[in-house]
Amino acid sequence: ANGRLGLRAPAVVVSMGDMRLQGALQVDAALRDADFEDKTRDLAGSKVSLRNVRFDGPEGRTVSGWSMDARVDRARAKVAAPLRVQGAGHIAMSDLRLLLTIYSQISDYPLWILRLADAGKVTAKGRFDLGDGQLRLTGVHAQNERFEVDARLQLGEQARRGALLASWGPLAVAVELD
Repeated sequence: ANGRLGLRAPAVVVSMGDMRLQGALQVDAALRDADFEDKTRDLAGSKVSLRNVRFDGPEGRTVSGWSMDARVDRARAKVAAPLRVQGAGHIAMSDLRLLLTIYSQISDYPLWILRLADAGKVTAKGRFDLGDGQLRLTGVHAQNERFEVDARLQLGEQARRGALLASWGPLAVAVELD
């Protein structure tokens, strides 16, 4: 069985540990190859957009107007309790402030990296695993004309873990969350 599921929420609040994001959410889920026996769906071709997102950014400054568009290249969802979605995709972000904010909660960055945070549109790709109250991102590679970032991240209700390497020409900084 195949189908689509659309969701529009003009005002959502998402909490990730002690971080709160507020904004508009739009989901266009492609549901293909439904297997009713093992309760799985193919989600390839699904899209998720966040608009006008607001959160506390690096140095405690409030960030507003952040946005992203995600496209699922391949994914499989197990829609039985507990929900599990694993796959890979691409993301276009207005800038890097959200990713840097997640890591800056633990570590102080050199001043030059904070200047990269709003250095323009960013494209990223990576793998994701959502389930058991956790979001795991692996093989994340983000870049624009000026910089590159490689990261892995595990977000849960109680903890954040991961590593980030940001490069700008000959300068680089690595941050690890534990």
